Amino acid sequence: MLEDFELYLVQSSMLKSLWKIGISKDPYERYDQLNNVGKGVESGWVSTHLLQCKFPVRKIETALHRKYAAYRLPQSEWFKLPKQAVEDLHQFMYDVEREYTAEDVANFICYNKLK
Repeated sequence: MLEDFELYLVQSSMLKSLWKIGISKDPYERYDQLNNVGKGVESGWVSTHLLQCKFPVRKIETALHRKYAAYRLPQSEWFKLPKQAVEDLHQFMYDVEREYTAEDVANFICYNKLK
């Protein structure tokens, strides 16, 4: 089932090594919510990638969380990612919109294999 969600990536403005990988029907509203929490880890919008009506975004988000699980902060969608992982994630998000086929996405979801 295809969903009306966008995959987004947010960088912490205070702790530049922290990144949030998430999905939202309205990522700009979600960004405002994150900025209003006031914990000091939120904000620093980086990018959003519209994947609606193309791929199962929830499954892609889950696969990304699995892929970067070693960097995940407990009980959160925040990850302390090394520079190369951030570059790989940006490239993946760009490629999935423009170049990936349904088979490519299925391989990623099932096996965490990037093209």
